[in-house]
Amino acid sequence: MHSKITVLILALFFSLSSAKAEQGSGFVIFPSVGWQQQNGYLAGDQNIFGMDIRAGYKIPSGFYFGLIYSNYSSSGTNSVSQSRLGNTVGYFLDIFTFAASFFLVASSTETTPAASVLRTEGTGFQFDLAVTFPIASFFNFGPVLSFKSITYNKRQDNGVTLSSTAQSQSTLEPSLGFLFTF
Repeated sequence: MHSKITVLILALFFSLSSAKAEQGSGFVIFPSVGWQQQNGYLAGDQNIFGMDIRAGYKIPSGFYFGLIYSNYSSSGTNSVSQSRLGNTVGYFLDIFTFAASFFLVASSTETTPAASVLRTEGTGFQFDLAVTFPIASFFNFGPVLSFKSITYNKRQDNGVTLSSTAQSQSTLEPSLGFLFTF
């Protein structure tokens, strides 16, 4: 029984590896977007839009090297605006994409009718798992699941800088990915 499962796993691996090798190399643009609406009694209503844009180069072995820009914004009673920029390495295996990013720069602004908080000097990381299905020879589409963790080292409350105020934020975000290869 175990030998049949092993043979099946090896056959699946080699078939996916040959499919991956046929994809070749080239430039990749991989944006993903997510949207949600929240209604809250105390926090108020919010419309939230998140976007990641990855751009880089994929080599024939399936490895990917590039950059990522991530933006998250919400509007409503309270608002949040976050942006991040960093490097990404990843791997393409047939319809699956795995990526790891390190954010070199990150900032966040939160505003309410009574106050505002600005967080800067942020760094962090992001892991992505995507399953994209071919729509055309240069275009795939599918779900993306991203885990993001950012630590901000500087904070201002209503314009007043606070000392020793490192704050971390971690999120798990689903989105839809649009994979373009050239």
